[in-house]
Parts: sequence; structure tokens; C-alpha cells
Amino acid sequence: MKIFLRQMNILHLLFIILLTSHFLTLNASNLDKPEHRETDQIAFIHTNIITGDGQTILYDQTIKIDQGKISAIGSFADVSIERQYQIYDMTGKTMIPGIVGVHNHLHVAGRQADARLIAKFYFAFGVTTIQTCGARDGNQEVSLAKMANSHSVPMPYILASAPYISGPSGNPNMQPEITPKQAREFVREWVEKGVQWFKVYRHIKPNVLNAITDEAHQHNAYVTGHLCSITYQEALAAKLDGFQHGWNSVSDFRDGKTVGQCNGLRTYIDELAIDHQSVKDLQDLMIKQSAFLTSTLSIYEASISHRKPIADQWLPYFHSTLIDSYNKQRASFDQIDSKREARFGRIKAFDRQFFQRGGLLGSGVDAGRFNLPGAGDLRNFELLIEAGFSVPEAIQVLTANGAKILNLSKRGQIKVGSEADLVVINGSLEKDPSLIYQQQWVIKRGRIFETQELRKNLLGKYH
Repeated sequence: MKIFLRQMNILHLLFIILLTSHFLTLNASNLDKPEHRETDQIAFIHTNIITGDGQTILYDQTIKIDQGKISAIGSFADVSIERQYQIYDMTGKTMIPGIVGVHNHLHVAGRQADARLIAKFYFAFGVTTIQTCGARDGNQEVSLAKMANSHSVPMPYILASAPYISGPSGNPNMQPEITPKQAREFVREWVEKGVQWFKVYRHIKPNVLNAITDEAHQHNAYVTGHLCSITYQEALAAKLDGFQHGWNSVSDFRDGKTVGQCNGLRTYIDELAIDHQSVKDLQDLMIKQSAFLTSTLSIYEASISHRKPIADQWLPYFHSTLIDSYNKQRASFDQIDSKREARFGRIKAFDRQFFQRGGLLGSGVDAGRFNLPGAGDLRNFELLIEAGFSVPEAIQVLTANGAKILNLSKRGQIKVGSEADLVVINGSLEKDPSLIYQQQWVIKRGRIFETQELRKNLLGKYH
């Protein structure tokens, strides 16, 4: 009888072990079919992680998520997983922070693309937070941001902008030439609407810039600029928070430039050495004043004829009218533009040097010229690698640095306490940077979205 009971106990124990094993296998097998809802508790096991700090790559890790936030990170052997967690086996995959784009418009110059559609493109390529860096329709952006900032909506978190502020010769959708008093009223109006970001444009007047930055800072808002009439040194004196496009829009070295005017010769852009002391001194001044720089490499690349075919892989997403326009330009793709190629190398070198000297470098796509929203952000990653950045450094620029620019301390890095905004990449990004496009999931505050489903719904819609 005792032997029989002992055998029964052993059989019972074996049954429990098999049942538990089956439960874990079922949980882990959900890798290909995640439930598209917010799950309170998730565990990713056997994943490699590029954390976003510019250096760290972790291997065979477990990430636990509770209520949309990262609650634990550690080696698979060291992190215990309670039975209530939904488990996903990430063997052979890389996880990076969700991309934070800081020059990501919700409009495209010369096109009528819908803001919601553009937001969906960003998200489908792993961009989970954007600052729009100038609005064509500020009220629309504010409204869309309120809706998109829900974790259940397949769009990035949106930090909306006010309409651009320029001067004479600005585009029709920009705030026309205004007085300093009107500039202050403009800032107050948009702050009341919920906007924290303002962008000044190429023809801004010095006294108007001073009024905008002063008023914005009084309301804990920020001002960035795509400059020409104002030099970087003048803008720093006016307390501008950040600069867009880098070497391509530095007017400090223009020959014959007059104060407050977008004029003078741009010979510097092709002739002045990036490592010249005057360039280093300017960058050091930016760093001293904690001014950031936004790298927009993919939009500049899109202006180089022999680099245009990079867009071929995105043609399925283009509307037929845009494909026609693209095909009409194919004849020029065989023309080698040596001058622009050399200039592009200098633009990349300026960004790299700023970063190496300790500057806060972010990234954005500035979509246009067949440069697809979202996909262009990923192309920026490849171009940063081309410029000499390591894989962890390039990820830092696209993620943690963007979050720091936007003052979002809980985004941009994979660390305990951060929001669970993540991207799952098929393969080792460390070994093959081109895998940045091969995303399986985009995760927004713990909610999992299948990338292929997101992208499939966008085929033929970009115009």
C-alpha cells in the first residue's frame, strides 16, 4: 500500500511538471501571434538588448513589464518570472528603445498627405514618439496629439508644434512677418492650446527671435530653428534651444552675409574644414549653452541623384501618382553628383564631430523627396553608421538623445522604470545594421503591435 501511494505521488508530481511545462511552452509560443491589447504583465526572455545609452549591449536577457513600464531587466538565469506573466521567447532577436524623432512633421511639403496617415507610417517603422518641428495646421496637430497619445492607438506619442514663425519670403502656411509684441502674443496663444514647441524659420528677424525665445521660456516652452538670416552664434545669444540640419544651415561662415538677412555666399559648405578651429569653437559654444542639434541625413541624401534608388524598396507604399513622379526622375539616377556627395560627407562629419565633442545630437526624418516617414528615420540610422557611429551610438541618437531633447526622462532607454516603448528586430542588429528595417513588433507602453500588419495597411497610400 505504501509503495502504491508513493507511486501515485510520483505520478502526480510528474503530471504537475508536465502541465507546468506545457503552460510555459504555450506562453512562449505566442511569439508569432501576440494579443494586441495591453497586458498588465509581460516577460520577454532570451533577448539581446541595445539599451540606448550609447554603449551597452546585453545578451540573453529577460525584460519584465508591469502596467506598461519596465519593472525588471537581467540575465535569463537571474530573473524569476511569476506564473501570471505572459511570456515571449525572443531567441535570436534584438530589442531597442522605441525611436524618438525630433524633426518629424505631420505634413510633407508640396503634398496633401493626411496627418493621421503620416503618423501611422512613423509608428509602422518603430517610431514611438515624435516632435513635429513646425506645423502646417497647428490646431489639427494639437487635436491629433490628444488622440494619438493613448497607448491603444497605433500612432506615436505626438508633441505638437505651433505654426512656423518666419519673416518675409516664408511659405504660405507659416506665420508671416510679425512684430516682437505680436510674437509674444503668438507664443502665449499656442501655449494656452497646449503647445510646448515652437520653430523659427529661415527669414526670422533678430528682434522677433529674441521675443519668441524669451516668451517661450517664461512658459516652460522650447524654441528650435532652421536658420539662415540668423547665425548660430546670434541664435545662441538669443537662447535658442536647438538647431536643425547642422552644417547645411550654418550661416556663421557665409561670405558677405549681413545681419538679419538670409544672404551671402555658401562657399564655406564645400571648402571650410569641419575640423577647423572656428567650427570646433562654434560647436563648443553650442555645447556650453546646452543647445541640441538635430541630424536629418536621410532628407539630404534624397537630394543626391545617384542615391535616389534607395527609395525603390519603399515603392509599394507609394500612391500611383507618386510612383509616376518617381519614375520620371529615374533617368537622373545614373548621374553621379560628386559635388553633393562630397558635401554630404561634410554634413555627416559635422554631426559626428558635434557628438564626439559631447554635444546632444538627435535625429529626425524631415520627410519629403520620396523619403518615406518612418523609413527615413531608419535610413538615418544607417547613415549615422556610414558617418562613423557605432551601432549603440547610432541607437542612442535615435532614441535616448531624442528623449533627452524633449525632456522625456521615462522614454528612449531600456531600463527599469522606463515606459515600455520598444521595437523588436529579427536578428542581430549589432552584427548587421541593415536589419533595422526587419522589425517584428512595435510596443507602445506594453501593448504589442505586429509590424507587418501595420505596414500592410499602408500599402499604396503614401502620396
